[in-house]
Amino acid sequence: MRKAGKVILLSVFIFAGLQGFTQDMKIGYIKTQQILQQMPARKEAEKKFKQYQKNLQRQMEQLQVEYNKKTKELKEKSQDTSTSDAVIQELSTQLQNMQKRMRKRQQSVQQQMQKKRQQLFQPVNKKLQNALKEIGKEKGYLLIVPANSVHYYSKTKCENVMPYVKEKLGIADN
Repeated sequence: MRKAGKVILLSVFIFAGLQGFTQDMKIGYIKTQQILQQMPARKEAEKKFKQYQKNLQRQMEQLQVEYNKKTKELKEKSQDTSTSDAVIQELSTQLQNMQKRMRKRQQSVQQQMQKKRQQLFQPVNKKLQNALKEIGKEKGYLLIVPANSVHYYSKTKCENVMPYVKEKLGIADN
């Protein structure tokens, strides 16, 4: 009997403590993609990435033009009866080697673009993370969660931290 009374008493204290804890708990939410789209630093990173992408695309187009010239040359030489089989074989080998180089270059371009994207956007994401940490500390939030990755949150019990983040990052309301 005494044991049961202690368990009940302990349960009441724990429940009362948890109830008080949950009442003091501040949780914020943010629409991460929305705020990222509004950040001037992201817009600048996107602009730089597109320029980088265009430059790489121009390089690939130049390789394609060279390849097309070689293909045309091989076709013309193949139709010319005065061209020896050795010349045709040499042109065919050059064309195959060019195809291999183009495939390798394409793979390299993909890797370069991925690396450049990460290089340009990592500081933007870091800036947002730092702003969220500062806001969490300044405003006393236990947790700030991305709204799009939570199955459910109560907008009446959670606070939208977007205005604080915009202010911290210097983003004007539209």
